[in-house]
Amino acid sequence: MAGDTVLRTGIYSKFTTKVAGSYVDFYNDLSGALYYEQAPNGTSYPYAVFQILSNKPDWTMGDTSPLPMEEFLIQFSIYTDESLSAIEGYVGHLHDLYDWASLTISGYTLMKMQRVSSVPPTELDDVRQAMTTYRLKMDKD
Repeated sequence: MAGDTVLRTGIYSKFTTKVAGSYVDFYNDLSGALYYEQAPNGTSYPYAVFQILSNKPDWTMGDTSPLPMEEFLIQFSIYTDESLSAIEGYVGHLHDLYDWASLTISGYTLMKMQRVSSVPPTELDDVRQAMTTYRLKMDKD
């Protein structure tokens, strides 16, 4: 499988894995509504979408030859028709779940998942949106 496909699976698996404590909060906030690239028409609020903004190959020097790495920028967007404090809570739970997260990515080892930016919530037509971007680096096994 290509790196982006297994990465998408790893991100979604982290979201759906029930772990005690704050890790389950983001899933519960959204009632399990996390989608890749676009939510289906008619999806109820709140929900989140994630997408790959960029993917670039990289190389590290191994003992005998260069080892392939991939670096990604992933953006999460949260949408709700609820209050500002509600979406701010959802953003906090997103950060709890994914900041410096450990993901299971078949055929790769995740080196880091680092939050690089967060855009405060904005509102348009009574819908609030907040965005967070992460940089991920993974080594091919």
